[in-house]
Amino acid sequence: MANNDNFIVAVDLGSSKVSAIAGRKQADGAIQVLAFAQEPSEAFIRKGRINNFDKMSSCIANIKKRLEERLKKGVGKMYVGIGGMGMHTTPNTILKTFPEKIKVSQEVVNSIIEENLQVQTQDREILETIPQEYTVDTQRTLEPVGILGARLEGNFLNIITNSATRRQITDCFAEANIEVVDLPISALALASRVTTEPERLSGCVFVDMGAQTTSVAVYSRNILRHLAVIPLGGANITTDIMQAFDIEEKEAEDLKLHYDFAIESIDESEEETFTVSHGRTYKLNELKELVGARLEEIIANVQHQIEYTQMATSQINGGIVLTGGVSKTPGIIEAFKTITKVDKVRLVSNKYLQYRCDRPDFNNDDTYNTAITLIEEGDVNCCSGQLGQENDLFAERQRVESQKAAEAAKREEAEAAKREETAAYEAIKDSRDKDAIEAFLEKYPNSIYAADLRAQIDQIEKEIKDEEERAKKQRRKDERKERWKKFIGKLRNMMDDE
Repeated sequence: MANNDNFIVAVDLGSSKVSAIAGRKQADGAIQVLAFAQEPSEAFIRKGRINNFDKMSSCIANIKKRLEERLKKGVGKMYVGIGGMGMHTTPNTILKTFPEKIKVSQEVVNSIIEENLQVQTQDREILETIPQEYTVDTQRTLEPVGILGARLEGNFLNIITNSATRRQITDCFAEANIEVVDLPISALALASRVTTEPERLSGCVFVDMGAQTTSVAVYSRNILRHLAVIPLGGANITTDIMQAFDIEEKEAEDLKLHYDFAIESIDESEEETFTVSHGRTYKLNELKELVGARLEEIIANVQHQIEYTQMATSQINGGIVLTGGVSKTPGIIEAFKTITKVDKVRLVSNKYLQYRCDRPDFNNDDTYNTAITLIEEGDVNCCSGQLGQENDLFAERQRVESQKAAEAAKREEAEAAKREETAAYEAIKDSRDKDAIEAFLEKYPNSIYAADLRAQIDQIEKEIKDEEERAKKQRRKDERKERWKKFIGKLRNMMDDE
């Protein structure tokens, strides 16, 4: 990106902090960080979901102001990472059969991808679809185009979230006069940068251990096989310590990061103690058992997600890749190895990300890692011009509301057209009326049913041709029979004359 009026802004909605970065992509692949800002989010984000609209909008307005002060430019758009409790993957299979072998075209593949998207419901939205495998007759492949077959099966992994999530995010940002350009999936954006291709090819598990949630992404053959968000995180450990030892949050955090909590590190004969701020003294083993139990619960949930994929430990040759605040807990690597039985476990730090910033203290705690990777997902300029040139707040809000209403009307119009198309298809899908089918294709040339109907026309034409051929053979047979009858008649007449 060439000038100061061109930059990308990305926001990570964490359960403990909202982190935002304005930056540019460099020719060598690094991110040049131009401005950054963080705001605490415990009061309005829970388990990755917004639960206070006004506080969230106020937070975004503050972040916008801080970025603009540093940039000396207006910020009108942002990329916002989406995640949180409720996001998960579900498999789906779409099957198409043809009356005879065809060469699979991109149009046919697109039609089953589109048909897969029809499974989303009013309260569940498909954020992204990951093709897992195609089967043409009995041949399995990732690239079916060009293969001959009479049967095409597509296996897909749909990433699903509550349909209200997108609307909540866009509405909050609109309140702060920010247009949301896109909602990349935070866990996948980070995973794609901190896991290596060899790890994903040989099978690996990415685990982002946040404050209130733990995201798990499982890869095999360089393809995402499973994604889940577990509603447990570092805040649960901190709360356990606060309640058990009657101390404040800051002191509980310090204790959590000070001692080794490896699952097998508890020595029953250990007499070491620690003293908290109010003067009471406790055995260190009490703290280790408390934290160890919660860590074991979180890791056991991660293990359950791995087991759900039916991948054996021997198939996770790329190991487990850990990131997030809880991953800094002393002993975490040994705890994962003990519970999951996976020998290869590594921690991720900001050294795995390419970025440049003129502030040496930037991202020392890795809390901007996700926002950095979200910048890499963007390609739309988020600058709105010089400060002070933006439209009046009310006028801008009216424009955003008008745009949202127009988009809603457009969506309703598209849905109505789709319902009309589906009804028209239902009326002719079993028809032998070639003219009616051709009329449908003329009206809906890009329909998801087009490939099926063209195959149906081919079948009708084949049946007509076969029928004509049968009729022709029958006529010839009848003609031979008639000639034979005449011959026999003449022969009988001759015999009668004699």
